[in-house]
This record gives sequence, structure tokens and C-alpha cells, in this order.
Amino acid sequence: MNLHEFPNEILIHIFKYLTTQSKVNIALTCKKLKNVIYVKVLWQNVIAKLNLQHKSIKIKGGNKKFKSDQDEAWPDYLFKSLNERGINQVALVSVNQSRLKVDMDLMSKYMPTLNVLIFKNMNLQSNSQLIQSMQQLSFLNMVSLDLSFNSFVNAAVIQSIVSSMPHLKYLYLIGNMAVNDDCLVLLLSLKQLQILNLCATKISDYGLAIISGYVLHSDKFIYDKSAPLLSKLQTLNIDLCFKVTCNSWPFLQSLPSLKTLITSSDNLVSSSAIESLVHMKTLRCLYIRGCVGNEVLQVLSEGDNKLQMLHLIDCKVNDIGVQYFSTGFRNLSFLSLNSYKITDSCVATICQHLPQLVLLDLAACCGITNCSLKYIGKCLEHLMFLCIDSCPKLTSNGLQYIPLNFQISCDMVNMLMTPHPKYISDSNSTGKIWLTKFSHSCDFFFKILDGVLHKNNI
Repeated sequence: MNLHEFPNEILIHIFKYLTTQSKVNIALTCKKLKNVIYVKVLWQNVIAKLNLQHKSIKIKGGNKKFKSDQDEAWPDYLFKSLNERGINQVALVSVNQSRLKVDMDLMSKYMPTLNVLIFKNMNLQSNSQLIQSMQQLSFLNMVSLDLSFNSFVNAAVIQSIVSSMPHLKYLYLIGNMAVNDDCLVLLLSLKQLQILNLCATKISDYGLAIISGYVLHSDKFIYDKSAPLLSKLQTLNIDLCFKVTCNSWPFLQSLPSLKTLITSSDNLVSSSAIESLVHMKTLRCLYIRGCVGNEVLQVLSEGDNKLQMLHLIDCKVNDIGVQYFSTGFRNLSFLSLNSYKITDSCVATICQHLPQLVLLDLAACCGITNCSLKYIGKCLEHLMFLCIDSCPKLTSNGLQYIPLNFQISCDMVNMLMTPHPKYISDSNSTGKIWLTKFSHSCDFFFKILDGVLHKNNI
């Protein structure tokens, strides 16, 4: 019995385990397998990475062969093929600037269900064709747009995006230094916007006030109930925005749906600034980079915060600061402490006062030993995820204290090479621990949160 004689249902089940490139290769073999591999269920969540820069592009599919982009049939076939497979996520890795408008037109024409578009680090000499194309097209199904680290993004580009993609929910503008307060004002038209990443941009307190429903009157900001605001915004990233100060925190209190705030120490220059975070009654997840962690924990513990997740990145936290977890953090389920001065005593305090933790990230806590793993295994009954990357004093012997239902991120060679036998047993697949290596503990944190936060409606 050869491959062609297998029922399509069996082939589809087999093909589910193939990589995207392997699926593409199978589509090139014969018409029978192409028809099977093009079933839309096999291409769910696939992001098509398109390099549209080169003038010598060969695309083969069935009996069609196109030798270059001078053949006007090939781009039509490319986008038709993506739509046929149900692919609705595209990353433009590179484009031919002279053809940018044509390619955008074809994408709009042949991919009506396109909902995710990513521009990957493209340095266009001019954005005029993109703006012109956006003004003439309509991407009504677009929900996610990533324009991070693209120098061509400015207010004119934002204006064209707002008009062509009115239903955007997720917008990423990381590292675009031409993104300023004028851009934020334009974003008020995106009524469905839920996630806005402005990391390393030139926005200021003025822009944050405007998107929060404030108007400037006689050199003073006044909240106006009739003014537009980003009422559905849930996640705001203003990390490394050096024009943003603590004066903006009272403005953000007016955002009725804000649950996640990502910021840095430059925006937190006083205890009063930290106190204003406590007054954000909808805030559930807080990320702070490079702060004096002890002071932050003290002020948060004294307020009536509703935080369920706290992530302190590159912050100075020691055993004294951790004592503040004894009060004021009764809702905390996800905790990340990246520090070099935390000891076993600190972990014992966490285990004693935060028994409700679901995720604990102790990456780069060089002072902790196997005693910490003993405390964790004994006291944190609800813990599901543990990150202990770059903790040199931990050994494989410490794993004996960890329950089988934990998932661990660990980059220590001795633990990966000689894990305890019970952790590599296949007898109980539901009780295994996955020792997964991640490049950075933050990757682990976000990877887990993507699933867990949505599951728990946080």
C-alpha cells in the first residue's frame, strides 16, 4: 500500500505533525498530496513569511511555474495560494519598494480574511506608496498589526492605518522614534484597541493624558467625560519612553479596562508615583524594569492593590524587600523576581505568605540553594510553573522536592544531563516535568502567561 492509497483523513492526521516547510515540500510532489495538504486545518496559526524583495523569485505549485516577478501572474498566484490554505497571518520580511503598493493591493484583493500583518525591520526610503495603498484599501478583518523597529512609521502612516484597519485590537510600535503624541491622538479612532505597545517611542505625558480622556485647558489637564478615550485598552507598554514621567499615572486611572502596565524606573521617581499605581483599581498585571524593588514592594504592600501578577525586571530586591510580601499581596498568583541577592530565607518568606502562587520565576537568583526547592515543593501547593534559569547553586538533587505536576524552565547543565529518574519516566505522561530550555526567563514567563492569563480571564 503506497501513500496515495491512504484515506485522506489518515494523511491529514499524519501531516499535522509536519513543519510548515515540510508541508510546502509535500505540496510540490503531486496533485493528490497537494489537495490533501491544502486542507485549511493544517495551516491554522501559520504565519507566512514573505520576502518580496528579490527580482528572481521561483514559485512552483502543481503545473504552474513562474520565473520572476516580472511575470505578473506570480504574485496573484502567491496570494491566492495563501488564501486557499486558509492562511490569514502574514509577515513581510522584505519588499521591493517599487512594488509595495502593488503587493499590498493584491494582498487586500486575494486575502480578504487577513487578520495579522507584520512588517519585519524594513527600512523604506519612502513610505509614500504604503500610505497611498493604505488610504485606498480596506482591511476590515485586520486585528493585529506589528510595525516594530520600522523607521518609516510616522503620523502619516498611523493616519492611513486608522482609516484602512478600523477594527484593530493589537498594535505594536516598539522602537519607532517617529511615533509621538500626534500619533497617539490619531489612535483614538481605534475603538476596539486592546493592546498598545509603545516601548522606546517618543510619546510623553501629554499623549497619555489625551488617550485617557483628558483635555488641556489653560495649561492644565482636565478630565472630560465627553472626550474620546481608549476605553477598551487592556495592555499598555511604555517601557523606555523617557519623555513619560510619574505625572501621567493619574491620567491612566481613567482608562476603564487597563489591566496590564509595563513601565520602567525612569517613570517611577518617588513613592507618590508608586502609590498612584495602587489607585489604578483595574490594574492586575504590573511589569517594572530597573527600579528599586524594595521601595516598590513597600509602597504596594501598604496600599489596597489588586495585583495578580508582578514582574520586577533587573530590579534591586533583597531579603528585606521580600518581607513586604507578608501583607498587601493577597491576590498575587504570578511572581517574577530577577535578582542576584535573594536567598533561601527570601524564598521561605514567599512560600509562607504567598501560598496561592501559580507561577514563580526566580531566574538569576544566584544565592538560592536546594533548600529553596524544598520550601517550594512543600508549601506552594497551587504552583504549576517554576523558572530557575541561571541559579548555579541548585543541583539535580533538589528536584526530588519538586512535585511531578510542576513545569520547570531550567538551563543548568547538571540538571538537564542527570535528572532524577522519576522525571524522565514515561509511565505517567500527565505527571512528567518538562525541563525546557529558554533563551531568557522572560520568554518563559510570557509563554506561560499567554495561555494561563486568558484561561483565568485575568
